[in-house]
Amino acid sequence: MGVAVLIGLLLLAKGFSDDNGFLSTGSKATTTTTTHHAAGGGATTTTAPIDPATVHVFVANGSGASGAAGKTSEVLAGKGYPTPGTGNAPTTSKTAVYYTAGHVAQAQLVAKSLDLPLSAVAPMPNPPPVTGLGGATVLVVIGTDGALAAVESGNPTTTAPTTSTTQH
Repeated sequence: MGVAVLIGLLLLAKGFSDDNGFLSTGSKATTTTTTHHAAGGGATTTTAPIDPATVHVFVANGSGASGAAGKTSEVLAGKGYPTPGTGNAPTTSKTAVYYTAGHVAQAQLVAKSLDLPLSAVAPMPNPPPVTGLGGATVLVVIGTDGALAAVESGNPTTTAPTTSTTQH
């Protein structure tokens, strides 16, 4: 029984692809894993897509470009996220998607929704680059690297959501 839980956690942590343990950037939906223990000692692990409506995001402009956080917030709201709060961050060269403990899959979903590589996803630094996140579990910090140029211009690409189910 403990082995099934461990396998489920590893699958959740590594994703379900063969590209170094990350979920493909070609899909918009991410999955969560739930393990149910059946009578008799067996376990069934299923995955379900994360609903963007359950992901609370804060967008901070560290690029210096006027209105960048607002435009990114509008794009995320248009993709089903609760309207993200916005603010400013110290100028930074690299766009990043930070997550609080236990919210890596949500951060990966946000990155994919913004057509960012999964390498942009990282744990929230301590201290966070901005304060007053208002309960957000995912922080997008827009950098000067132009990684969100398509989003800021109103031309982000879209991809189809995917789901998967694994049974053990």
